[in-house]
Amino acid sequence: MASPPLSYNIPDTLDQWPWGRRMNPHYNAVKPVALEWVNGFGAIDPRIVEAAECCLLASLAYPDLTKDQLNFISEYLNTTIVLDYLELTTTEEVISHWKELVMDAFKNPETPRPGDEHILAEMHRQFWLRGLETIPFFSGTKERFIQAYERYMRGTIKQASRKSGLKGETLYVNVEDFLKDRSESAGMQPAWVCMEFGLELPQQAVQHPTVIKLVSLANQMIVFDNDLYSYDKEQAEGDYHNTIAVALQTSSLDLHGVVDWIADERKKLATEFLAILNSGLPSFGEPVDSQLAVYVDRIGNWVRANECWSFESRRYFGSKGREIQEHRTVVLTQKDGYLLTSRL
Repeated sequence: MASPPLSYNIPDTLDQWPWGRRMNPHYNAVKPVALEWVNGFGAIDPRIVEAAECCLLASLAYPDLTKDQLNFISEYLNTTIVLDYLELTTTEEVISHWKELVMDAFKNPETPRPGDEHILAEMHRQFWLRGLETIPFFSGTKERFIQAYERYMRGTIKQASRKSGLKGETLYVNVEDFLKDRSESAGMQPAWVCMEFGLELPQQAVQHPTVIKLVSLANQMIVFDNDLYSYDKEQAEGDYHNTIAVALQTSSLDLHGVVDWIADERKKLATEFLAILNSGLPSFGEPVDSQLAVYVDRIGNWVRANECWSFESRRYFGSKGREIQEHRTVVLTQKDGYLLTSRL
């Protein structure tokens, strides 16, 4: 009798998380517009973009933002899906070149990109220009978004330089070394800046050590959750830039042991986050204190939104997301080829 396929159970890391599922009311209006925009470039298979359902993620993560703000974030997230897919089959040098084009597009949004450039530059120019025209950015937010996006692209470059996905090998010595890079390449830095939309938070509030710590803890929770959800899809595609994959190759733990370890670490992060929150936020006087409370609420909501999107979209589990969310068991997909298309 053949051995059953290898499987693992996704721990419910949010069973005690106080934020529930929320949804932006502009979702249905923004989704078709954002999809038509990104697919109009023809950069990747439209089915990949549609399976990612970035407008769903944006609507879950930013339930209180305006229609224009939601559209901007949906376009930004769709663009990162394109970059994420293209990065799978290219080199560090090519991504470094893309980064220079993208950063120049941010600096010169009024100037259409040359026709012989990679389409990523024009994509970034368009969504950034539309954001500048439709969103009232508070002082410093524009600059923080660009800086955060540059850090994200630097992380993507480092990711490309430190993995050899086709061979299924990792160049990391241990998980701790990997997680330093993973937090940068996950693409969350610009997303945190978007949480400032509609608020007028001074630099000293956003950069206060307590707030920075909360963002860091939420970021790491999202990385762990994401790697639990995405592991099957990524191992089937030959992409081993995942906490589970790196831990399997750099420790003595088996798959179930690694998942248990992540669950324990994830619980510690949530406990620390809630303890800091319960001890009270720093005070800057009104109206900053009220707006900072909204900002921190958005941080907590993002963690829940990531979980909801991971199961409700087709990004990781195809059409079986809701079912897997219920029974939590993931049966590993066999590696039939480098890029798995059966989930699209």
